Amino acid sequence: MTDNADGTWTGDCLDIVEGQNLFAYAVVTYAFDDNRYSTIPLRVKGDPLTYNGEDPYRGDFILSSNLLQIHAQELIDAAIDFRPEGSLDQLHDFANGWDDWLLPNGWSNAGFWFASTRKPWDPRYRPSSDAALSIDVRVDGTKHFFLVADQNDSLFFLGTEVPLLRYYAGITVTGDGTWQTVTVNRSDFRPTVISVDSLESLFPGMYPDLREPMARWDDVLVLTIESNVGGTSVYNPDGSISVLPGSSWEVEERQFRNLRWGD
Repeated sequence: MTDNADGTWTGDCLDIVEGQNLFAYAVVTYAFDDNRYSTIPLRVKGDPLTYNGEDPYRGDFILSSNLLQIHAQELIDAAIDFRPEGSLDQLHDFANGWDDWLLPNGWSNAGFWFASTRKPWDPRYRPSSDAALSIDVRVDGTKHFFLVADQNDSLFFLGTEVPLLRYYAGITVTGDGTWQTVTVNRSDFRPTVISVDSLESLFPGMYPDLREPMARWDDVLVLTIESNVGGTSVYNPDGSISVLPGSSWEVEERQFRNLRWGD
């Protein structure tokens, strides 16, 4: 990011796929100067929910710009260089850990943890219809974890053509502390009992194939790596139910690398 002499900032943009609109905004953080600005005490003394001993506020504050939108045709007319759709196979190399993943507040909970990314919905990472998903993992002993695909993860889309479903692929790895690769295919992802039963109750007869394995990657918005010692119940293609086992993983045991699409 460059601070220009005219009071504007200039920054590099990530690769853009042709046909996508561009949205941008800026956020700046300022140190609060109570000699120049008045304060409003938002916390009430004696109230444990609002008062933490700081009265009045003494921290930083954040300002955000308006949202800038450039339509796809404007970008095409400007003859910018586009990134081809599906040109990036590596979703994450973990060289910097989980730096751009969504982590829960309970990340240190060994019995239940997850990390999520929306990269499968990014056109740059969009896989072919028959792509497999691979990841390298290092364990000492036997561990279980899940790769989870959320198809249409927003309640806003309930009742639309694409059902809100969560698919799990259960993975068991046994190792001696060396790196190994595990690979799952699209058909290895099975719908969870709770997501199927909820939709069948809300929209009876609307989605006839809810209990089938995941049919396509195109509708996956969120990909998650997860483990739960209680396991997860999924539907098999024959309609029966299986419980995928989970394991306890301490934070330092979660050693992954090279999450990627492949053949």
